[in-house]
Amino acid sequence: MEKERPLNIVVGSPIKDGRCILIRRVKEPYKNYWSIPGGKLEYGENIAEAVERELLEETGIITKFSSLKGIVSEILRDHSTNKVKAHFLIWVCGLNYIDGEATEKNEGKVRWFSQEELDREKAAIIPSDYLMVKRFLLGDTAVANFHTIHMKTTDGGYEIEHTDL
Repeated sequence: MEKERPLNIVVGSPIKDGRCILIRRVKEPYKNYWSIPGGKLEYGENIAEAVERELLEETGIITKFSSLKGIVSEILRDHSTNKVKAHFLIWVCGLNYIDGEATEKNEGKVRWFSQEELDREKAAIIPSDYLMVKRFLLGDTAVANFHTIHMKTTDGGYEIEHTDL
């Protein structure tokens, strides 16, 4: 039996007119709570591609990856048994707004939040997402470096196909 592993999740929200966009989740975990839009990193995808795709799929907004703001390991435990219900490795991304109107998709309602609205509606936001928005998306946290390397096999080993290093 294969061991369970943390899910790699990319999240991000462009900041537009001092506001960030959140999505009201329609699925567990965190059903009915507001969260940063995002989703699973797919096999063969890099962080930038994944977060841009997820934002478009979940909000209808076209964005451009600008930076990796932070990485968070989030473990969700059951309150009565203390068993792990979920484990996420969350890649929090900075995004630039390019185009589009925020529209509700299959993942739930979307809405732009000002800093004041975030604080006022804190109880309706996933607690960890509230912290990530305040620290990474609206805060002045230093940017983490993010680079890509595409490798390919050769007859005698391996070589770099593309890199930004």
